[in-house]
Amino acid sequence: MSGILAAVGPGADGIEADGFGRLLRDHSHRGRERLDVFAAPGVRLAVVRDRWEEDVGIAGPARVTRDGPVAAVSDAALYYRDHLTHALLRRGSDPGPDPAPGALLAAAYRIHGASMVEVVEGDYAFCLWDGEAGRLLAARDPFGARSLFYRALPGLLLVASTPHPLVAFGGTPVPPFDPEGVLRAISLQEGDGTRTAWEGVRELPAGHLLLARPLGGPPPWPDSRHPGAAPSGAGGPHPTLVPGPVPFEVRRFWAAGPDPRWRALPEAQAPETLARLLAQAAVTRAHPGGIALAMSGGQDSTAVLASLHGGSGPPPLVRILSFAYPEGDPGNEELYVRAAAERYGLPVQWIETMALPLFQDDPVRIRSRSSPAGHAFEGQNRALARAAREEGVRVIFNGHGGDNVFWVSDWVMADLLRRGRWLRLRRFFRERGYRGVGAFVQHCLRPALPPELLDLVERVRGRRVVSRPFERPMPPWTAASAETLRAMLEADRRWHDATFLRPYRSVTDRNRAWGLMFPAFPRVCAALFDLMRHEGVELRMPMYDDRLVRFSLARPFHEFNQPGKNKVLLREAMRGRLPDLLLDPRPGRHKTGTAEGYFRGRFDREAPERFRALTAQRDPWVGEVLGVLRAGEVAERLSRSQEEGRRWEVQLVSTLLAEEWLRRTGEWLERDPDGEG
Repeated sequence: MSGILAAVGPGADGIEADGFGRLLRDHSHRGRERLDVFAAPGVRLAVVRDRWEEDVGIAGPARVTRDGPVAAVSDAALYYRDHLTHALLRRGSDPGPDPAPGALLAAAYRIHGASMVEVVEGDYAFCLWDGEAGRLLAARDPFGARSLFYRALPGLLLVASTPHPLVAFGGTPVPPFDPEGVLRAISLQEGDGTRTAWEGVRELPAGHLLLARPLGGPPPWPDSRHPGAAPSGAGGPHPTLVPGPVPFEVRRFWAAGPDPRWRALPEAQAPETLARLLAQAAVTRAHPGGIALAMSGGQDSTAVLASLHGGSGPPPLVRILSFAYPEGDPGNEELYVRAAAERYGLPVQWIETMALPLFQDDPVRIRSRSSPAGHAFEGQNRALARAAREEGVRVIFNGHGGDNVFWVSDWVMADLLRRGRWLRLRRFFRERGYRGVGAFVQHCLRPALPPELLDLVERVRGRRVVSRPFERPMPPWTAASAETLRAMLEADRRWHDATFLRPYRSVTDRNRAWGLMFPAFPRVCAALFDLMRHEGVELRMPMYDDRLVRFSLARPFHEFNQPGKNKVLLREAMRGRLPDLLLDPRPGRHKTGTAEGYFRGRFDREAPERFRALTAQRDPWVGEVLGVLRAGEVAERLSRSQEEGRRWEVQLVSTLLAEEWLRRTGEWLERDPDGEG
C-alpha cells in the first residue's frame, strides 16, 4: 500500500518538487520512509511508502515508473501477472523481469492506452502521465480497496490516495467541511460514492477512471472507443465533463456482468470449475513469505482456506486468525473454525474479542480516516492486523465479498411473478417457509413493482415510500432541512436508476449488480485496507475477483438459492475440501456467526461515555455548527436505545465517530497544517 499524489495543469509549474513530496509524505498517512517525485512541465507525481512495503511481493521500490514519455505512480497489487506479462510480450511490450506493479501498468498502457483498465487485474489505484499525449489517466479498480480522491482548482487538478494532501495543499484556502458529506457519513447514505466531508474534494468511485488533458489539445478521449465500455446490458451514468482550465472526465469503466462462455457450462461441471477459479484467485494473491487468514466459521473465509490448498503447487504458509467469543454468544463459531483448521492440520491463533474497543483514542488514528464515520469494527480489525504482524507476515486475507458474489436473495420470486410463472412461484414461496399475504407483498409483489410506481404512490400519499435498496430512514437527530433531504433523495434515486434500473432487466440481476457496485461496499473495503495498513499489513480479498464475479453472474439462480440454503454452488465446490459440518445447513436463527453480542456489549459500555466526553468539552458540537445534527436528540436516542429495539445503534456510532473526526481534523489544521502534527 502506497501514498500517491498527482498535480497537472499550468499551476503545477509553480510547485517546488521537494515541497510536493513533503506534502504527500506528511499528510497521506501512507508511509514516510521512501519517497520519489517526478517533475515535468505541467505535471508533478509523487509516491511514498514504508520500507516493509518495498518487498517485491507487496509493492516493490518506491519509485515513479518512467517508461519513455510515460510516468506512473501506483498503489497496487496486481494478480494473474504471468497471464498479463505473456499477453504484453506477444504485443511487443516487455515490462522486464519480475516487474513491479508500476512497470506492468506502464507496459499495459503502451499497448492499450486508457483501455488498459480492461486487461489489468488486481487491487489498484494509480495515476499515469503520458507526456507525448499530454494527458493524465487515474483509475481505481472495480472493488475499490485502494482509494483515490481529486480536487479541481483554478489551473490545477490534484489527485491523491487520501483527501488529506488535497486539503493541506498550500497556496489556496483550506476547504471547509461539506455539510452534506458529513450528513451522508452519519446517516450511512452513500449516494453515488463521490461526496466527501470536504467541499470541493471528491472521491473517485470504484470501477471509475479520470482522464484529463491539462495542457490543451484534443478532447480527453483520444482513443477510438471509450475505455472500459460496459458489457451489453450493463452500464452507468453518462460521463461527467468538468469544464475549466483543466478539463477532465470521470467515467465508469467496469460494471457487473457475466462472462458469456460460462452460461453453456453443464451444471454438473460448475462446482469443480468454481473450485478451480477460487484456487486461482487465492493463490495469485498469496505472498511468497506466507499469509494470515482472518477466518470465521462461515462459508466464505473457510472456502478461502481450502482454495489456498487447491493450487497446482505447494500451498503457501497460512496462519489462521479467529475471534474468540464466549460460549453461547452468537459470534462463537469455534466448532466450525476448528473443523476447517484441522482439515488442513493448521493451528488457530485466537483473539480475545469482547474487550476490544469500538472507539479509538489516538487522535492521529482518528483524523487519518478518509471518511468521518470510519469503520464500526475498527478495534477488532486492528487486533487482527496486529496478530498477523506477531506471526511475522505482512499480507492478510479475509472472506469479504463472498456474500456479494455468491448470495442470491429470495427476490427471484419477483421475477417469477413478473414472468407469469405462477406455479413455480407458489412452490418457491412455500418451500422457503413463507406464508400469508404480508410475506407475499414484501418478498414478491413489492420488489416486482417499478420504482416509478412507488414514487407516484409516495407523491399521492405525501409520505416517504422506500423504493430502492439503499434507502433507509434518516436518523431522528438529523437537523438538515426537508428541502436538503429531498434533494439528496432525488439525486440518489436518479443515480440508482441510471446505474441499475435501466441497464439490468430482471430484479435478480439488479439486486446482484447492486451488491457489487453500490459505493458502500468499496468504502468499507477501503476503510479496512487503510486501518490494517496503519498496523503494518496489507489486506487482500480473494472473493473480490473479477473472474469469480463474471463466472457467478453467468450461472442460473437455482445454483445459488435453494430451499433452506444459499450459496449452494459455493458449498458444492467445497465438498471434499471442507468438512460436511461446515457445508450442511445449520440450525437456529443465525446460519453463521454474528458480532451482535460484541457490538451491543461495547456500545452499552462505550457510547454513553463517549457522548459525555464530547459534550463535556466547551466547544459546541461541530455537527451542530454545520447544521446536520442535534446533540440533544443524540443523547435522547442513546438513553432510549434498548427500549427502541436498538434500531439506531449503528447510526449512533457513526455519529459519534464523525463528531470525533471533525474535532480532531479541525485541531490538526488549526495547529499544524504544514506538518505531521
